[in-house]
Amino acid sequence: MSLDRCTEIVETNDLTSHIAQSCQLEKMPYPKRVFLIIGSEFCERFCFGTMKAVLALYLTNHLDYSEDDSTIVFTAFSMAVYFFCIFGGILSDVWMGKFKTILVTSIVYAIGTIIVSFSSITNFIQSPKTTLIIGLLLISTGSGGIKSAVSPFGGDQFSVPEQAVQITQFFSMFYLVINLGPLISNVITPVLAHSVHCFGNDECYPLAFGFPGLLMILAIVLFVCGSCSYTYKELPSENVIVQVVKCITYAIVKKIRVGRSGPRKKLLDYSLDKYGKSLVNDTRAVIGIFVLYLPLPLFWTLHTQQGSRWTFQANAMNGDLGFYEITADQMLVVNPLLIPILIPLFNYVIYPLVSKIGIRRPLQKMAIGIILAAVSFVFAALVQFRIESLPKKSVHMLWLIPQYIAMTMAEVMFAITGITFSYEEAPETMKSVLQAHWQFIDAFGNLILIIIVQFVKFQSQAYEFLFYACLLFVDVLLFIVFAHKYKAKATRDCEKRHAVLDE
Repeated sequence: MSLDRCTEIVETNDLTSHIAQSCQLEKMPYPKRVFLIIGSEFCERFCFGTMKAVLALYLTNHLDYSEDDSTIVFTAFSMAVYFFCIFGGILSDVWMGKFKTILVTSIVYAIGTIIVSFSSITNFIQSPKTTLIIGLLLISTGSGGIKSAVSPFGGDQFSVPEQAVQITQFFSMFYLVINLGPLISNVITPVLAHSVHCFGNDECYPLAFGFPGLLMILAIVLFVCGSCSYTYKELPSENVIVQVVKCITYAIVKKIRVGRSGPRKKLLDYSLDKYGKSLVNDTRAVIGIFVLYLPLPLFWTLHTQQGSRWTFQANAMNGDLGFYEITADQMLVVNPLLIPILIPLFNYVIYPLVSKIGIRRPLQKMAIGIILAAVSFVFAALVQFRIESLPKKSVHMLWLIPQYIAMTMAEVMFAITGITFSYEEAPETMKSVLQAHWQFIDAFGNLILIIIVQFVKFQSQAYEFLFYACLLFVDVLLFIVFAHKYKAKATRDCEKRHAVLDE
């Protein structure tokens, strides 16, 4: 097979079908044990969705935070979740394995939900703010550990390349479920918080925070039920993270020592004699992905504002439908409600259509997703201009629907594609680490938001929304440049096979 033919197969996203046709691979049964993983993740996402659904308004209405301070606390909570993904990935790939990492961090998560529930009983807790932060920190730690390991652990239940198509379907279903949890929690939790009275208060946040905690315990039970049937990947004998760092360090030091007397084509080639071709290639692949992902945090800077800035925007609007009054925190239901609709629509209608005009590769889809996120903030700015020009509560919340649709379309094209891409491109020994890095860019995006909110002040919220949109339009141009230079794993494998044939 020629190198040109290899490249053609990759660019038309037809590698899997080509391998299946040429090698006549045996069709393997679908691993039903993944549904226990998916069920567990549904419960965890329901719990996390609850925290995000009511946290911002709880901070402002009951703990007397300002909107800016509430945004910072809310965003810091989200950031911490994705920051701890890095440690979860290292635990998973280096020390404990995926199963033990998920189990231990799930228990930490459940303890955190109990503490948050108790912290909201403000009549009995002397320091509700401090107790809340402790609970949120434990939830962040637990959720970060789960996030870094659960999707790779699900992917491990499939055989590759025999079930490459099924893996792609699994990640779509996985993403569908992790949005179904927040969808249901965003409907139920505000009702529990606002319609039930407890502890002498008109609202019942202890129930709103406590009920998902029970589901977190159910998540642990479901996950453990499959322990005897799961496929477990053997941990590497050496700390792969340390080996990667040593490989890079050795290459830099040797290049300095050798200088012009022993030039190499690429920097990591200096490590071939000590660390071997396999580790050098894996290290090169990881570095390539890290560089590719450098522009991506800004997407999450905008996406996370659905639970803060957009919720405060909805709070200044009219939610009267005649037969029902929509609350600001219930508007968050729009995103997870659209996910189950848009995923099959994209998979079976939109993607086949756009493939006819050459949009087939994952990085192309991710770039379009970034553009759609920027468009959603243009819509948000237009609505905000109208809110600021009219009396309070005179603009209806349904005007927010277009920006939610644009953001959800962006999420489908960017996030689902990114999760699958990260798993498929990662070296076998670093699946969780790469998933953790994918989650970490979310944390960095939240950090960017905290910095902007803290240090950049706008005369109008509408101008702030336009600022984010312009920032992301510039960002996508940078990503396109990086994507153009990136070599996919399938292309690299083809080049290796071609080089072997030439030898």
